[in-house]
Amino acid sequence: MEGVSDVGTREDWRKLASDLGFEFKEGLTALTESKTLMIMLSEQMHASLEHVHKLLETPVFRLLMEKTFMGAIVGEHRGYEIVIHQSAETQRKHTLHYVGTGLFFKHNLDWGLDIQKAWFVMPLGRWLFPGGYVRLPGSDLDKRLAIKAKKTDQARVFLADGRVQQTVGKLFDLSDQFRITDHGIRHKEPGKTTDRTRVLYFLDAMADAAAECGL
Repeated sequence: MEGVSDVGTREDWRKLASDLGFEFKEGLTALTESKTLMIMLSEQMHASLEHVHKLLETPVFRLLMEKTFMGAIVGEHRGYEIVIHQSAETQRKHTLHYVGTGLFFKHNLDWGLDIQKAWFVMPLGRWLFPGGYVRLPGSDLDKRLAIKAKKTDQARVFLADGRVQQTVGKLFDLSDQFRITDHGIRHKEPGKTTDRTRVLYFLDAMADAAAECGL
């Protein structure tokens, strides 16, 4: 399977949407018409939906988004709402582009859940803020993943299920760039565009995981 491309234009994304049978929405239209994309943006910004909506009402933020946000592909895959979009991050004066793919659960878990790869600083974070972490003693996931939740009891009961642990572990075996939240599963990788085969590969993996977990 080929990787993502380092080029990407609106025409590339329109063609990709057509190949997938989805729809490409341009710029701010994508944000204002897609709640799922707003949710994804709010999670990336670590802000509430209300805060993001207020930001979009300010001229400065709207101008910034118009210049930096090309648009997004939206649609439905195997009964789940999905979003595919391009994003950019500035690190040390260099702009890095990413392709983000998101699949949304049928219901919001409302646990404050956040599961992602465990970075080297995680042990320190667990020591400093133990209350926010969900521990799974004896599970391989306890070492591999950083699992946080505001409602730790609900998240712990859910993740104690062996089938759920196996499903989550299998997902992160495919890529350590997945992230699971209350709303769904996201994946990102470097590049400015991608192709139909790669998108479906990740969407099928996400849909399989969501279905196996009853989400």
